[in-house]
Amino acid sequence: MAAVHADVVVAYSLRTNAPAITAVQQRNLPYVVVDQPVVEGVPTVRVDDFQWYDSPRADDVEELWYDLQPGCGGDEDRDLFVGDGRIYPIGTAWDRGETHLGIDLENPADRRVFDFHGEDLLDNELDGRPVRGSLYPVFSSYARLLAHVVEVRPLPGE
Repeated sequence: MAAVHADVVVAYSLRTNAPAITAVQQRNLPYVVVDQPVVEGVPTVRVDDFQWYDSPRADDVEELWYDLQPGCGGDEDRDLFVGDGRIYPIGTAWDRGETHLGIDLENPADRRVFDFHGEDLLDNELDGRPVRGSLYPVFSSYARLLAHVVEVRPLPGE
């Protein structure tokens, strides 16, 4: 899929009355339904490696299990991630204190998937540093992320 420019995303958003965040997410994750309620017991996936290694979690990535469920956990997370960090979570590894994968809202044409930890973003904000200073690109696209999935942990009983 070719890169989509910000004006195309805004036009889509205006034409469909969808929030801009939904338009950006649909451009990056075209087969994912957005703004769905959190579902208990989402299957999790494990990746073999990040595409790039700047993330503090790069050395341990093969031990992380991500639920690829888009969205924020609550209003505080939404304010910090979406409002201040301009990043939209698309997956979370809960076993490491809420390590997230996300897509960039500040630059809608950027198709990369970023790794971040909520506490790092909050520390940046409280210390007066740029909140986005703790966003680490780890995959060139959602498709590249899926290409690195090596194991799926199904729901209990499946």
